[in-house]
Amino acid sequence: MSDEIDPDWPAPAYQPSDDVDTTPPAPGGSWPTAWLVALVVLACVAAAVVAYAGMHRVRPGANQAAPATTSAPARPTSPASQVGPCGPDEATAVRAALAQLAPDSKTGRPWNSTPEDSNYDPCADLSAVLVTVQDATNSSPDQALMFHRGTFVGTATPRAYPFTKFDRSGIHKRHRGAELSDTSKL
Repeated sequence: MSDEIDPDWPAPAYQPSDDVDTTPPAPGGSWPTAWLVALVVLACVAAAVVAYAGMHRVRPGANQAAPATTSAPARPTSPASQVGPCGPDEATAVRAALAQLAPDSKTGRPWNSTPEDSNYDPCADLSAVLVTVQDATNSSPDQALMFHRGTFVGTATPRAYPFTKFDRSGIHKRHRGAELSDTSKL
């Protein structure tokens, strides 16, 4: 078996006498790379503008105000008297939602109407408010109340969980703490 072993293995390391190309790169050789990077950045910006503009486009068939035919001044209205597709303010929506929920099944305590966290938007298709029980501790259960245009549509999970926080990049429910590493996208 010793006849099969090559005594010159592994190959010898780099020797200074080896012929290595040490010429510096030509000046201006990175221009194609710079143009490519600029083109990619421009394409990303254009895609972002198109996506953003598409989110705010009026949908076909949506109610659009007819042009006014008279020059009578518009009557000022308060936000509370405006009728439209948006829902109530956060406090009103939370109180209405909590009226539909039973107290927490584990602690027996009613839910606190003061939000722990919120991204509530009365005009959004989906927003959420995080509440906990009254007289809560750090490990008390939290419940995510979900809203569609200010209307309560239910809770994020069937049961309440402690150590819950929202991630502002979207509606995610993150369970705080090392023992709970679950992240549920809602």
